[in-house]
Amino acid sequence: MKKLLIFAFAAVCAAALALSCQKEPSIEITPKDSKIVTLTCAFPKLTDARGTKVSLATDGKTEWEVGDKIVIFGQPSSEDESKRVVHEIIASDITNPEIASFSVDLSGLTPENSTDNNEFAHAYNVLFPYSEGLQYYYGTGKSNYGRARFQNTNQLLLAGYVSDDLTSIVLNPITAAITFSVSGDFDSYIFSGRNGTEVVGYSNLAVEMNSTSAPKYRQKYNNGGTTGAQTSITGSVNGNGTAVNYIFLPVNAQRSGSSPDYSYDVNSERGANVVYLPDGFTIQFRKSGVVTKYITSSAPLILRPGEMINLSTLPSGSMHDYVAPTTHGNKIGVTVGTATDLSADASANCYMIDGSTVAANAQFKFKAQKGKGGALITDFNTAEDNDVVVLWETKNTTTAPTSGDIIAAVDYDMQEGEDAYIVFKMPATITPGNALIAAKNSAGEIVWSWHIWIPETTVTDVDAGFAATSKLMDRNLGALVAVPGGTTTTPTTAYGLYYQWGRKDPFYDSTIKGAPGSAISVGTTAITTEEAIQNPSKYIYLEGVNWNSSNISTLWNDSGKTSFDPCPPGYRVPVYDAVKDLWIKTDTNWTHDATYKYFYFSTTSSYFPLPGYINGGSCNLSGSGAREMIWSATASSSDSASGALIRDNAYNNVKLHKAAGASVRCVAE
Repeated sequence: MKKLLIFAFAAVCAAALALSCQKEPSIEITPKDSKIVTLTCAFPKLTDARGTKVSLATDGKTEWEVGDKIVIFGQPSSEDESKRVVHEIIASDITNPEIASFSVDLSGLTPENSTDNNEFAHAYNVLFPYSEGLQYYYGTGKSNYGRARFQNTNQLLLAGYVSDDLTSIVLNPITAAITFSVSGDFDSYIFSGRNGTEVVGYSNLAVEMNSTSAPKYRQKYNNGGTTGAQTSITGSVNGNGTAVNYIFLPVNAQRSGSSPDYSYDVNSERGANVVYLPDGFTIQFRKSGVVTKYITSSAPLILRPGEMINLSTLPSGSMHDYVAPTTHGNKIGVTVGTATDLSADASANCYMIDGSTVAANAQFKFKAQKGKGGALITDFNTAEDNDVVVLWETKNTTTAPTSGDIIAAVDYDMQEGEDAYIVFKMPATITPGNALIAAKNSAGEIVWSWHIWIPETTVTDVDAGFAATSKLMDRNLGALVAVPGGTTTTPTTAYGLYYQWGRKDPFYDSTIKGAPGSAISVGTTAITTEEAIQNPSKYIYLEGVNWNSSNISTLWNDSGKTSFDPCPPGYRVPVYDAVKDLWIKTDTNWTHDATYKYFYFSTTSSYFPLPGYINGGSCNLSGSGAREMIWSATASSSDSASGALIRDNAYNNVKLHKAAGASVRCVAE
């Protein structure tokens, strides 16, 4: 009986086991196919631009430290964190201060060279430093590159790859650096190019790497909705006089444009291989957000990836006191030290900028001085947008420019104990033309104005031996191009601007009658010299009478350039001399080309357009394409001045009423 019970129990158990197996079938588990590799990575060094090897440091860092994070990734990971490997350095990884060795599992990564028709040189990309969510790879296929982002570029940035034998990581700097020590009560700095428009950093930097010509690292700011390029960058400062401070600059910080130029131009040092600041740089030092000192260098800065320049300890003698410009105008954010000084050689009422070479967004300044030898302006209107203004702009055609086409913004910089400067900025797209800038005093009155001349082609001097002992400009004052001659009809851009005798400010013909919306106004009552200064865009037309009720005959004169002379630095209105000056009527080498509407002096290949003149009595433009009147600096009476009249096939000395609007052809002083 006992045996029977045991058998029955065994049978029940067997049946139960069989039933259990039917309900829960067995599952075969495949082990993970891991790819664990041990990688060695050396901490790189920078090369001094003068050839000296120096240790790379950022806030004193010259070696691997516990907590450093390196990211490795392969074929597309987009923002999928599972498609990249992040390794955080621990103490046991650091075999010596500059070498780290650690193991990672690459099994979750798809090598970039696993795709047909790809151009990747290595299987896995590497970046340092890594911050969660900021770096990722996106994009595949032939001619694409491993790509990742940095969103704080003022730091040491390294990019590289895992070696093909999966034993080491090769890292290279993709930033250059400036180092310095400084003594002073500072906590931060602002770094920028001297012209204020150079790209020196990015808020969003895409690094493209790993091509067949690897290691090649191309950088640009793009997408992601960030602000992109930065024309200034900030960082912290240790001002104890001995600590080394670093400014890191991403290479490919090109001069302008929405994205860097990938090509490398050995002549201009532009392109994907360098930091290039052609006008030098400025570093402003500040405490609690207030700038107190600055240094500036005008020498071009050229640094390649992994290079640095050591400024050493900045001597106090190289530090300048900083006084912030008054808040006013268009707030274009420039200071005395950062804009090109057009008045460096001499002050004038006209400043010329070569439109064929000027950089987009370039900034210029000139002393707020009333012409050559005139008084400095110290009283400015501090009201918003009412201190320094652009009165008018012209393209020298019948097409009116949009406001800001010629000059984008204007301001002034008044520093205590120093000269005041008018400061202006070119637009992003350069448009040749002319503009008039005026400064207003605290009463809102115009105290002086300056003509900004931006010719399309470079102005040159011609041998004026037939007319004067000095060199002569190749075009009229205000003309954008020289007279082409030969086979092209003379364009209106070769005509230049019009001047009433003795006035420093020009007029342009398309609005001379004061059409609705025009910046030019007109009047029929003579005004004083002071009133002319306060109304530089007001044309006074009076038949046979001087526009100037003061009857001053020395506003322009024979003895030298005056404070009312309209020519740029180094030039003046020519003197009348019936024997030897611009006003010769006996020479036989003059030729009139009626078809192409210019006058030509064959001996020296000097061309004169025929822009016509503004009639002093009617204020109409007369003789356009048929004649030209050119002023001399010589007054012949209280109401008239000597000049030249070119018409048909004749060249005559004449006396013109001072209310007429005629051309000016400047000669060298």
